[in-house]
Amino acid sequence: MFRFKYKFNLVPERALRPSHSRDLMSMLVSIYGHSELFVEEYVHMLADRMLSGQSNKVDIEHERRYVDLLKQRFTDGGLQGCDVMLQDYKDSKQLNEAIKKKLAQTDFPLVSTIGVPINALIISSEYWPEVKFSPIDLPGELKAMQDAYTKAYQTIKSHRTLHWSPNYGLRFD
Repeated sequence: MFRFKYKFNLVPERALRPSHSRDLMSMLVSIYGHSELFVEEYVHMLADRMLSGQSNKVDIEHERRYVDLLKQRFTDGGLQGCDVMLQDYKDSKQLNEAIKKKLAQTDFPLVSTIGVPINALIISSEYWPEVKFSPIDLPGELKAMQDAYTKAYQTIKSHRTLHWSPNYGLRFD
C-alpha cells in the first residue's frame, strides 16, 4: 500500500490571511468601478431578494450581519436604508399573522373556506429602491381578499393604508 509522506494544504495560505477578505472586497468593488455603485447594487439585490416570490427564503439575521460588515467597510451611509428594509421584512411577518387572526375572526366568506392566502411585505417606500410596477387586474375574489386585508391593516395601523403592487412577487399555488 502506498502512503503519502506529505500533507497537502487544500486552503491557500493567502486565504488564511486577514487581508484576503479585504482584497476580495476590493476586487468586487473594482468590478463596479466605485464603492457607491457597489453599495447601490447590493441594496437593489437585497430588495429584489426580499420582494421576490422567494422572500420566505431570506434569512434576516444573515442579511443583517452582511449589512453590518458592509457598513464597517463602506462608511458613506448608503447602507442605512438596509436596516429599515430588514426591519420592514421582520415587521411584515408579525403584521401578516395579526391580520390573518383578525380576518379569521370576521365573517368574510373566502376566509372561512380557503383561509387567508395573502402574505404581504409591507415596505417603507422612502427607504426601498424604486421598483416600477405595471398594473395588473386581479380576479374579483383576490381583489376582495386584498380589500379585506387592507381594512384589517387599517384597524391595526390607523391613519395608514396599503398601496398594492401585486405583480411583484405574486404567486399562485
